[in-house]
Amino acid sequence: MKNLHVLILSLLSLSAVYGQTPIIIKGNVKNTQNENMSQILVTIKQMPDSTLLKYAYSDQNGNYELAYSGKESDLLLVASGLGIATQTKKISNQNQIVNFIVKEEEFQLKEVVVKPEKIYYSKDTINYLVSAFSNEKDVVIGDVLKKLPGINVAESGQITYQGQPINKFYIENMDLLNGRYGIATQNISAKDVATVQVMENHQPIKAIDSLRISDQAAINLKLKEGAKGAFGMMAQLGIGAAPFLWNDELTGMYFSRKKQHISAYKTNNTGNDLSNELSSFTSEFNLPTEAVTSILMPAPPDINKSRYFFNNSHAATVNNLFNLGKDKELNFNLIYYNDYEKRQNEAVSSYYINNDSILKIDEMIRSAVNTNRIEAEVRYNKNREAHYFNNLLNVEGSWENRNGIIRNQNPIDQEMYRPSFKVQNILNWINRLNNGGFELYSQTGFRNTPHNLTITPGIYTDWLNDGVEYAHLRQDASIQTFISKNNLRFLTPFRLGQIVLHPIFGVNAEINNLTSELYPCNEQYQPIAIMPDSMKNDIRRSHLQVQAGLNLDYKIGTFKFNAFFPVNYDLYRLDNKLFQEDNETLNRFHFEPLLGIQYVLSRKITIGANASISQGMNGIYELYNGYILQTYRYLNHFNSQLAGLSHASISAKIGYKDIIRMFFADLNVAYYLNKNSITYSQLFEDYLSVLSSVYQPNSSNTIGVAGKANKGFDWMRLTADASFTYVRRTAQQVRQEQLVDYRNNQYSVAVRLSAAPATFLIISYSGTGQTNRSIIAGERAFLPIRSFTQSLNVDCKLFNKVMLGTHVEQYVNSAIQNGKSLFFADLFLTHTWKQMRFELNWTNIFDTKNYMQAYYDNLNEYASVYRIRPSEVVLKVKMKLK
Repeated sequence: MKNLHVLILSLLSLSAVYGQTPIIIKGNVKNTQNENMSQILVTIKQMPDSTLLKYAYSDQNGNYELAYSGKESDLLLVASGLGIATQTKKISNQNQIVNFIVKEEEFQLKEVVVKPEKIYYSKDTINYLVSAFSNEKDVVIGDVLKKLPGINVAESGQITYQGQPINKFYIENMDLLNGRYGIATQNISAKDVATVQVMENHQPIKAIDSLRISDQAAINLKLKEGAKGAFGMMAQLGIGAAPFLWNDELTGMYFSRKKQHISAYKTNNTGNDLSNELSSFTSEFNLPTEAVTSILMPAPPDINKSRYFFNNSHAATVNNLFNLGKDKELNFNLIYYNDYEKRQNEAVSSYYINNDSILKIDEMIRSAVNTNRIEAEVRYNKNREAHYFNNLLNVEGSWENRNGIIRNQNPIDQEMYRPSFKVQNILNWINRLNNGGFELYSQTGFRNTPHNLTITPGIYTDWLNDGVEYAHLRQDASIQTFISKNNLRFLTPFRLGQIVLHPIFGVNAEINNLTSELYPCNEQYQPIAIMPDSMKNDIRRSHLQVQAGLNLDYKIGTFKFNAFFPVNYDLYRLDNKLFQEDNETLNRFHFEPLLGIQYVLSRKITIGANASISQGMNGIYELYNGYILQTYRYLNHFNSQLAGLSHASISAKIGYKDIIRMFFADLNVAYYLNKNSITYSQLFEDYLSVLSSVYQPNSSNTIGVAGKANKGFDWMRLTADASFTYVRRTAQQVRQEQLVDYRNNQYSVAVRLSAAPATFLIISYSGTGQTNRSIIAGERAFLPIRSFTQSLNVDCKLFNKVMLGTHVEQYVNSAIQNGKSLFFADLFLTHTWKQMRFELNWTNIFDTKNYMQAYYDNLNEYASVYRIRPSEVVLKVKMKLK
């Protein structure tokens, strides 16, 4: 009984509080006859909910001693054990001696069944026992995460908790992957994880834990003892047909207190997207690969990507973390990704012109994209209560080739080449002193992206070559971006009552360069004419911002308020080397407040709200006045003049959780208002779309409401969740020289169920319904497009370690005239033998060839027939090598 008691108490105290000099509570336990009592359990519990914090047993002399480092002012000290009456004392949080005189009593031991809790709460940490939520079908920990109440995993792999993205993903309390946690969720075996922990209101920086509000959670994986301190290696071999298919993997892992390591190589052509595993979901600073031109490609359908992803993918990653001492870590992460993707569809694009006039363009599009990317990161982190230092250096190189064929009236070939290079660094240094301190935060990055587009045969001869035909049309472009954001925050002791004030000063700079040229070519891809400056661009946009602000933090009990009041001085400069009369300098002061509140009404209910206002100027992608061919039928040019932008948002949320009943719910409401000094004008000339800008103020606003409820049941190990979203957007656009006001409404409802009604049977179901409608003010309302998606999985154990699984999907779209409903069916057979897992997959049993869909986008309607993967059979063997 004692050993069982120790085991249960160990599970309940996984997240005991650390971080300050511990107090010592000690004493003696005697009975009423003044005899020393041994093996009496003495525990420290939190008021008022009796959460277990620390425990100890009295020794043979009746003495006990506890060390505790929490911040509560009052505590409960409890003595309990077999054969005695439980005794509780309220004590203060200080060094002291507390003696107990306990009363012995007889009791009759009844037959009991001890079961570990599936989910339990300790301080701000929710613990999910993995074995209670997993089954034989779950291979990696990502499969289990999808079933945990309160946690949602998107198709991209991003994890949210009660509607908010997580801010950290730890393995044994260490950040190995720097936000690329898909590498962990898709490679760590579910059998190696004991507990998934959700750390609520997680502030990863110890030095500002008491200063800065965080409404985001973090996830920590607690591994089983057998998965620690030993190098493990797994391999998968997969082979299939229709046509020749493969799906192979090799992974190696090592986790200890001093070092962590994950390396993996994966390759497949079976429709598995490996890029999601390599994406960073918590990146603080990102310079995306940007381009002003591209080929026209088929838009992906709204179904599971594995259905339509014709790929040939290779991904390799090496991730290392070294513990250099107390609270110091060094990370090295290396990523390589290569993919060759093919797409094909037949599309009808309908563009509203005016007075019920609709322009329809029919196209058959085929495309192929070859992508290569290599990325390296080095991070040093020192995270202590009084000192924090973090530096992350990221270097990335990529190159991409795209080509495609458009068939409408005449075939058109497209080719594009886009290399890119990026380097960025993030520095965060915090030093806490007795009477204050400072925080220095700096982000610096540079990206260079030259790219070109070639169209064959040459088009738009009247525009570019006086009606004389030519072989090719070529668009060259290059973009360079430099960004540096730096701010210094003083962690001062200045107070106004309960309000703590922190002055902040910042200097930010951004420089963008854009050059381009559009010209006709001969067969040898040489220019055949000297183009006017209207077909070229050579501009630079510079922005310098100096900021001074005040950060206010207020906390009383469970109520937290945070506000940032900055005053910014902005200096903008536009240099146009081809049209120097367009050069412009603009400077101004503006105010950008940011407010946030959080109130914990109880351990079950939390409410919060945020509001912000920001201002800026149009970017370099809205400032070029020379024509740029965005795709073969989209031609853009804008007025080269700085124009003001403003953005305001307000949001509120409420979260509810009942750990005992495994019930989680959240509701989020948000409103966004955008104002722009310019309005975009679209003019159609046959199938050519010319996009420009006119100086006419316009605004758009968006209202969004989202809710989600999730419940776990012990009965049949059932988990159920339901969610809904509503988004309404109103905006303006000039089309065919007329101002059009339009509104778009979207509604969606989703449900998901997972259950094990018998030891040999696992069932899961998901269904999503959505309505999309566009309305043009005063003119017309498009018919609503309604879609419905549902899927059913049934897995049955035929006999020992052999399972048969079926998967069925249905897609319904009201805008498709023929074949509104589409079915997919898959069959899976798995067998586990020793350290090997065999899996035979037969996908798309009905050999469905195409998927039809329709949707609205602003003033446009799109319908397409997209080619999907045929019926395929793949045999995979997963084995543990070490």
